[in-house]
Amino acid sequence: MEFKSKFDKLIKILDRIAITIILGTIAISIVFVFGYAIYDHFKHKSDEITVKTTAVQKDGKSKKEELVLKIGDVDRILNGNLYVAHIEEKSDSYNVGYRVGNTVLRNILLISNKGDKTHLLFDTYANKITTFHTLPEGDDSKIIICYYVKNYNSDVDEKDEKISLMMLKPDGSQQTTILDGIDRVLKAEIGKDNHLHVIYFKNGKLINATYSTDDFKVINQPAIFDLKDSMLEQMN
Repeated sequence: MEFKSKFDKLIKILDRIAITIILGTIAISIVFVFGYAIYDHFKHKSDEITVKTTAVQKDGKSKKEELVLKIGDVDRILNGNLYVAHIEEKSDSYNVGYRVGNTVLRNILLISNKGDKTHLLFDTYANKITTFHTLPEGDDSKIIICYYVKNYNSDVDEKDEKISLMMLKPDGSQQTTILDGIDRVLKAEIGKDNHLHVIYFKNGKLINATYSTDDFKVINQPAIFDLKDSMLEQMN
């Protein structure tokens, strides 16, 4: 019995040592992760640059901002002979690295495949780009479309953001904003007629508009369905 009692005590001591080692390892890991995040935040990075930009606030006043930006993903549009480089900002300055989901796409750098032309999509970094892709997708694309938020404010909830829609040629030329202040785009696609068909909500109205993929001008008068004027009478 005495031997069993000593053996039980030894097992308990070993259990405590094991638990202490496990908890210590977890604590060290947590300290390391937070320590590296702080170090990564403050250390100088050769591939980042600080720029000054002006954002327009809700009261109409301008506010100077400083943004730390870097080049993110680089894509290629084959039939446009164009490279597209994403200029990104960390959405949370304490997140480690630039990863999908924690960055804000602030601008696009358009680079000619020949290397003779390079220019920015916008002349400011105050916007947020939500979508930038070709239509139709593939090597036979007719246009590039870009959804973006003008004068992006991180304090505004995403569901309350107003969207603008821009059209470009596959080579990055002829940048034209065709829609402003959209609440939600339901559909944007190239039809059999090679025109861009956009169905969207704006100020409670459902609007169906068609745009030429040649000169980006609206074709015919957009069809508008006003929801607030469509109340149905209750039938007995």
